[in-house]
Amino acid sequence: MATFYYVKGEPVTNAQAYELWKGTTKTENGKEVFVPSGDAPLETQQILQQLQIVGSIGDNGNPAEEELVTNENVVKNIAPITKLTENGYVYYVRVTGFLNVKTSMSSFSGVPFQGTVYFNTPSAVDFKVTGLEYSAKDKAIQVKTNYGNANVYNVDFGDAIISQLLIDNGTIRFYSANTASRRTDFIPITELTDHLRIPGENNYACVGPFGNGVNAIGGYKIAFYTGMSHSTFIKGLRWEDFQEAYLNAEYIQGLVEEYAPNAKYVIFSSSPTNHSTYGDNDFVSLGGIHFLLTGSDKFTDGEAVKLAVKAKGDGTFFSDSPFSNAEPYTHTTT
Repeated sequence: MATFYYVKGEPVTNAQAYELWKGTTKTENGKEVFVPSGDAPLETQQILQQLQIVGSIGDNGNPAEEELVTNENVVKNIAPITKLTENGYVYYVRVTGFLNVKTSMSSFSGVPFQGTVYFNTPSAVDFKVTGLEYSAKDKAIQVKTNYGNANVYNVDFGDAIISQLLIDNGTIRFYSANTASRRTDFIPITELTDHLRIPGENNYACVGPFGNGVNAIGGYKIAFYTGMSHSTFIKGLRWEDFQEAYLNAEYIQGLVEEYAPNAKYVIFSSSPTNHSTYGDNDFVSLGGIHFLLTGSDKFTDGEAVKLAVKAKGDGTFFSDSPFSNAEPYTHTTT
């Protein structure tokens, strides 16, 4: 089982962003000094982060799925569902339907099938199902797509000759991410800060703006968890539970105490495309240093490196900080 690894740290006063660097160390005047490798950081974490993951959170605390009924060989532009697992992010679309089979030994019809097609990125794709085929190697019927095959029904036909293998009525159901919604990933509640200025006011908030619009599949605007896993979901809140466009960190902590006293993490979701007043400028203020290393494509498996973080100033009133102490890290994918 993989382990979640993070680079974590306390907020730096007046920081606008944090950079994560890979490098080495050397000794200067009797002290170990971090020396960055390359001329660019591995990642940059903005203090004000937009809600960037496509999709919302459903009733069970998992990424919500939008159902699309279509037909075989019909191209549909869909966004894969993004989910954080123990091995990092996965991007997928579920496909369901019914199949009819005739062989020289037997036949059956109207059998439900389900498969999962995985993608390399969360970017929207033109996706279609092109039919079914039997894999003797995998001993399974597979759904064929323009992004590869996926096992949908375990069966061993042995030496039987298949005379018919069809999707019933050619009807397919896709389950993908709802593109009208955006969300964050798991955020430690203790790292929420109030650096988001409310437009037209001299007040600051942690997250917003929310609105009372409902996307095509509903979904929670705030979801609380005890751990960094969707299976640890405790409670979800909709607009009617708070009815405020902007929430500060203290208010969110009050929601935790009222609805989810054991919560350690939160996910925020909004529907920016439904609110023309706000456009797509939904933000959350995350003051602490927080870089996910599990599943990162910036390292090779088994690579041993040293990492350090630099706080970025605004370039006018505040300069960048020195590098933090170097910390050793060995990347594993299993």
